[in-house]
Amino acid sequence: AVISWPNQNNVPQLFGTETFRYGSEGVVFAINFDKTGLRDVHDFQNFDGIHHDGHEPQGLVGWQNQLFGVASLGGFMSFGTVYSVAIDTGQFTVLHPFGASSVQDGSTPVGTLVQSGSWLYGATLGGGKHLNGTIFKLSVNGDGNPGSYGVLYNFSDRDNSGHNTDGAYPLGSLVMVNGRLWGVTSQGGTRLNSSHLVI
Repeated sequence: AVISWPNQNNVPQLFGTETFRYGSEGVVFAINFDKTGLRDVHDFQNFDGIHHDGHEPQGLVGWQNQLFGVASLGGFMSFGTVYSVAIDTGQFTVLHPFGASSVQDGSTPVGTLVQSGSWLYGATLGGGKHLNGTIFKLSVNGDGNPGSYGVLYNFSDRDNSGHNTDGAYPLGSLVMVNGRLWGVTSQGGTRLNSSHLVI
């Protein structure tokens, strides 16, 4: 997926991600609308077998002079990261490494973040209190530095048949409508074939 966002000269460009490229673990790139000026904003790398910055980046969201996104894997414990990258300098910052303190903060973030004011919202496929995924929030500022991280919602435990009331393993991206987050899960629910969630 790509987004249109102004570059450092306030000229709109297209920014996007590649989840994998030969010799790399994923790339954030930029290109002009006339198909010129293709450049790598950040190249996710493998350091001694550990992807400290993450790998398999997902969609992007822009705010001020920063791009924000998640990498589904890699990071300190290989459970994924939330990151920012400065449009003008390419300065990359890991805002939150999943699983660094506990898997209860979520693991394997998916989709594109939702930005509302100085808050980012997202979902993780796994982890959380019951290991069935989470909805999380993270405060940020215009400099791309991390703020406070919190789990908004833990998907509930499932019974021996795999049922629960709210689903498990969220997939895709959340959307925000009138201050509420909407999303879907890939498993769980009362019929085992996914459910939707409103927060």
